[in-house]
Amino acid sequence: MGFASNDDPVFTAAERAHELLNKVEDALSSCAESVENDPRGLVSTLEKMRQSVCCSVEDIDNIVVEWNVLSRKHGVSPYILPACHHSLRAELDGNVEARNMLPQAREDERLALLSFEEACQTLTKSRETVARRLSKSVSDRLPMLGMEGWRFDANLGSGSTR
Repeated sequence: MGFASNDDPVFTAAERAHELLNKVEDALSSCAESVENDPRGLVSTLEKMRQSVCCSVEDIDNIVVEWNVLSRKHGVSPYILPACHHSLRAELDGNVEARNMLPQAREDERLALLSFEEACQTLTKSRETVARRLSKSVSDRLPMLGMEGWRFDANLGSGSTR
């Protein structure tokens, strides 16, 4: 059995595959060089960024552990803890805002009570006037009913009757 010639299609396909694999190898080597040794590569960039973080890897690991413990404690996914935190913070801020609004609400309530009391006094005076008129009108008609000397007196009670 002899060697294949350049005209053989299997030989040509194998050579083409070999050339492409050499290109893949060169590309991988270039990529690895860029990632590992290039000052603008991934490793260098991450190391520069890491210098700006004030925590050690152990500190970050502890934070992740605490995060997961908190997640298990409250029975929620660690991925929704930020949303839970945001919701609780909004609720707390709402309570603080409500506390800040309380003095104004108390003053509004005091003014509303004064207005209500004035309206009640006005209504009571009107009722007393109507009661006096009713008493006079009925008392004036009693003699026609054979009730001379009688007097009808409409009184407003101060309490509720049931």
